[in-house]
Amino acid sequence: MGESTLFDRIAQGEASKADAISRVVAGTDAEWRAAALAVIWRLALRGEPFTTDDVWGRLTGYATPEPRAMGGVIKSAQAIGMIKPTGEWVLSSRPACNRRPVRVWARA
Repeated sequence: MGESTLFDRIAQGEASKADAISRVVAGTDAEWRAAALAVIWRLALRGEPFTTDDVWGRLTGYATPEPRAMGGVIKSAQAIGMIKPTGEWVLSSRPACNRRPVRVWARA
């Protein structure tokens, strides 16, 4: 058996990432997921770029024990053609994110 190539390792990493996102999203409340998706849709309809910080800021009255689930909801919105990445990143304004870069999204 030969050594795995860089491309093999990248593909394995992407598959592992997709599996982890699926498991995190599956473990969240369906009502929370629906509310987050509705906020994403409303933001997209405005026609202005937005980040997950904007989604979290408008997701009032809902909570999830797993904040990483937002990534899965964003990916779902992208998969159904609701939003697309702009190619831009900004620093998060949410204290819990420690100013990490977050992707900027727009209506697809």
